[in-house]
Amino acid sequence: QGAASVLLDFARHNNPKTRIRMLQAALQYPLRDVTPFLVQRISSEAFLQLPYMEQRLLLLLLLKYDAERAQVLLCEILNSYSRVRIDKKRETTRLIAIEMLSQLPQVHPDTRNAIEHAASRWWWNSKELRSAANEALRRLQSTEAVS
Repeated sequence: QGAASVLLDFARHNNPKTRIRMLQAALQYPLRDVTPFLVQRISSEAFLQLPYMEQRLLLLLLLKYDAERAQVLLCEILNSYSRVRIDKKRETTRLIAIEMLSQLPQVHPDTRNAIEHAASRWWWNSKELRSAANEALRRLQSTEAVS
């Protein structure tokens, strides 16, 4: 059994601390064939219920192994919002997405659109999210100006 299989076994563990430790270790080593698991885990509705650090680590791993797919999923996360009221867990996950998208050296036009939409003044975009989105836009503009 390969390292990826061991990771997948531990990543399904009931204890969040065990899952987080395994994901932290996984960032240190090259693994193969983990992208499908990461995409499935991040795409599931249960992702929003995971601890903050676990969400971050899953997204960082996906960025490491498939940056294109990660950018698409980060945009999906950013574009998802509660239609009834601001959901704290979803908002925290959207903030993680903004942070990671703003760190990318280049972004697709759809990504820029998603960040611009998050920066706009809609009731489902909290003040904190709008502020982070505006900062991300400034960072992207300065990166583009340099290149």
